[in-house]
Amino acid sequence: MSSVNSLLYAPSRTSAPASLPMRDHDVSALTGRELEQARRELAASLALARPGSPVRIPILAQMTAIDAELADRSGASPKREEMGRSDER
Repeated sequence: MSSVNSLLYAPSRTSAPASLPMRDHDVSALTGRELEQARRELAASLALARPGSPVRIPILAQMTAIDAELADRSGASPKREEMGRSDER
């Protein structure tokens, strides 16, 4: 019976990305220092990931959640910060 259940819940290679549930990237419990450290570590992981690698998707999602939390704490939206950076050039 357990082997039947494992077959029912084991995603195939072709259906795995579409059938996996999305995780909630709640980073609100982290301190500012922890957020910055996590973002640096994720950026390093992203730099090591090959272009087009599926591992990039959760890394980018987590980085986006961290950026949004840092923006909320600073009172700015992430889009405003990006616009400010492009204006400085």
